[in-house]
Amino acid sequence: MKKMGKVARLASLLVLTLLFGLFPIGSGNNLNKVQAVTPLNNPRTVADSSMNAKQKVTWDCVWFGAYPQSEVTSGDIYNKLKNATGWDENNDIVIDGNKYRRLKGEDAICATSDHSNHYNWREDYSTYHYFKYEAIKWRVLNVSNGGALLLADQALDSQRYNQNSEDITWEKSSIRSWLNAQDTINNQEGINYRKGNFLNEAFFLSEQAVILPRNIANKNNATYNTLDKIFLLAETQICGLDAKKYGFIMDHSIDDEARQSKCAEYAFAMGCYKFVETKYAENVNWWLRSPGGSSKAALKIDYDGRSRTG
Repeated sequence: MKKMGKVARLASLLVLTLLFGLFPIGSGNNLNKVQAVTPLNNPRTVADSSMNAKQKVTWDCVWFGAYPQSEVTSGDIYNKLKNATGWDENNDIVIDGNKYRRLKGEDAICATSDHSNHYNWREDYSTYHYFKYEAIKWRVLNVSNGGALLLADQALDSQRYNQNSEDITWEKSSIRSWLNAQDTINNQEGINYRKGNFLNEAFFLSEQAVILPRNIANKNNATYNTLDKIFLLAETQICGLDAKKYGFIMDHSIDDEARQSKCAEYAFAMGCYKFVETKYAENVNWWLRSPGGSSKAALKIDYDGRSRTG
């Protein structure tokens, strides 16, 4: 069985993921909170010789759930945040009906004073910075059987694929447990993610109820599939047999604009690495769940839209 994990020397640069899940269309009381174009459609592609991929893609979009995204740096609300008490264990607080998170550099995945590719903490790693929870924008990758497969439009957080550089599969990776609020038995490191996870921080319980668990095929393990609400794309979905129907090209070695991504300011502050070259300015790398070229590497999508070993 082929195994995979994070490459330790790249962890602080490549710990990006775009997350997606499913929700039923047209049923459930809380769907009035979901903002979406209706009816939802599958991606549309048209030929475009000006694009590297030779095609332009249009996705319908859904706004569902919320996560820290833009930074608050001034104004009355900034002063309120600086003086606020009552932050919860996730460093979240609600003020004037809006939710915010505070973050300091020492709690980020990667914190540096380098301001070319990284968020500039200005060597002040113990001072809190503040970020506003905002609706998550999702691309609709596929509509079928009353549900829609969704991909986050930008990287929302910066996380390691696995906390330690070990041989690992998606099944036992720490990122899977963090995404799905799993306990110690679900990941190799024995970390309890029942608190401090993506699922519970991004979605109310009523919203979680309309995210359908999906049977996730693991190419590296033919006998065991995982059942997950939130997961990472597989190689076949982004640059393989299923890529075309989701709006991507099959060739992994071409700079596919549809595979390129940017990140939220919160993800940047958490350690996300931004590319600075003009052609790809602000683009980031993000994780796939598929095995890479060694037992300690998973695949990623680079800033240019190509897939490479992480």
